[in-house]
Amino acid sequence: MKDSNLFSKIDKFFEQIVEEIGNVGIDIKGLVMDHIAYSTCTTKEYESTLPRFKEKGDLLREAIIGKRRVAVIKLTTPIKYKTYMVDVVELIEPKEGQEALSGWEHVEFLVENYDSMLKRYPDLDWDTKDTTRDNFSRLKLTLPSKREVKFLDTPVLESIARE
Repeated sequence: MKDSNLFSKIDKFFEQIVEEIGNVGIDIKGLVMDHIAYSTCTTKEYESTLPRFKEKGDLLREAIIGKRRVAVIKLTTPIKYKTYMVDVVELIEPKEGQEALSGWEHVEFLVENYDSMLKRYPDLDWDTKDTTRDNFSRLKLTLPSKREVKFLDTPVLESIARE
C-alpha cells in the first residue's frame, strides 16, 4: 500500500463516519475530534505501514494494548476536515486471530464526562467497560458499519504524558 493511498481516502472516511454518527442520532457539533485510527489486517501490514505514518510525524508511543501493538503518531501537518483539525493518528495491529480490514477505522472525540453522553443517548448500545480505566479511559459505540466512535474525557496526548 502506497502512502498516498493511506491519506488519499481520508476525506471519504470522514464523510462516511460523520454521516453514520449522525444517522445513529449523536450530535457531534461543537465536540473536539481528538484523533483518528487506521487499522491493519495483518502484522506484516502493520510493520510496513508504520514507517509511512512516521514519515508524516513523530512516533510518540508504541505500546501493547489488548494484546496488539498500537502506535500513536503526532502529525507534522494536521489533517483538516471541515471545522476539525486532527494532529494525532493511531495505527493499530490486529489481535492474533482477529479478522480485521485495513483502513481508517475509528474516530475519537473529547467530552466532559461519560455520564452526560450516556444520559443524552440512553438507547444506544454503549460499551462502557473502559470508562473507569485510570489512563486511556473511553466510552465506545460500534456503528452499523462496524467502524467505531469513541469518546474520551482526556486528550490522548495528555494521557501519554501521564504515563
